[in-house]
Amino acid sequence: MPNYLCSLFFSNSKEKYDEIFFKSQSIFGFEPEVMDIYVNNETGLLSDLKYSPDGLGDYLRKIPSSIGIKSKPYDELPGYFWFKRKIIPEYDIYHVAWFNDNLNFILNSKFFHNLLTDDGFIYGFCCNSEDMQDQSTENVRYLQNKFPDLTIKVKKNARGFLVADTSENWGRSIYAGGIDFMAAPNMWFGKVFFEIISKDKLLSFPLASQIQSDNTAIVQIKLFDMYVNPVNEENRKQQKEFWKFFDYQNVIDRFKNKREEEIGITDFSKSLASGNKEKKKRSWPW
Repeated sequence: MPNYLCSLFFSNSKEKYDEIFFKSQSIFGFEPEVMDIYVNNETGLLSDLKYSPDGLGDYLRKIPSSIGIKSKPYDELPGYFWFKRKIIPEYDIYHVAWFNDNLNFILNSKFFHNLLTDDGFIYGFCCNSEDMQDQSTENVRYLQNKFPDLTIKVKKNARGFLVADTSENWGRSIYAGGIDFMAAPNMWFGKVFFEIISKDKLLSFPLASQIQSDNTAIVQIKLFDMYVNPVNEENRKQQKEFWKFFDYQNVIDRFKNKREEEIGITDFSKSLASGNKEKKKRSWPW
């Protein structure tokens, strides 16, 4: 059975958005059993701790950068569902995500609508998590093992190693400036995102609509039903159209360069950050 990911990104205000985290505990969509805590590099990742609200509160006082709430330990698949809260301090981003075999419990809630219309909301999406992984990975061996009949286009990365070329994978996700960008089945864009792509430009996309609340309006783009196989030709066509319509790769590149300039990342530190990011990625299944 496929699992689905819902990711929301906010301008970070820890004091404010930890309220989101605590309220989210009432709608995880599963019974929490264990949790993973990542405080910092010195502490490392603490895996499969027994979940309790009181114990979680003790860890929150240490200001961890990542918290994952799970229904059971990772090595007890299937039936592995979770909620994740993460702070990306270098970019001042607060990230919350749900991972489940069905996301209607959160998507149909008033709580979710309130998140989308929050002043600090930047951007969010829902997608088939496995497809996002398959479309985004540059790991040639992984792709060869999973898709033995697939012809894999390769390129050399910045370090000279051969990797899969994902430039025409229309379901890929790209991390830039603390945000994961993709042409997801369901996407929402808040007023903060309008500094990246204008509201008028977003609304000019044929599948865009506006969600209005008392104080703000956001843009929703629904490319196709999230629960339908994204590999379908028509669905890939919609994703490709999104990338082309917004010249999305250039949008992402400009945003990435702007954010890195703002925090003073040099070419050398970019290389180090890239290596650290890959290590952190391996600590989480997405």
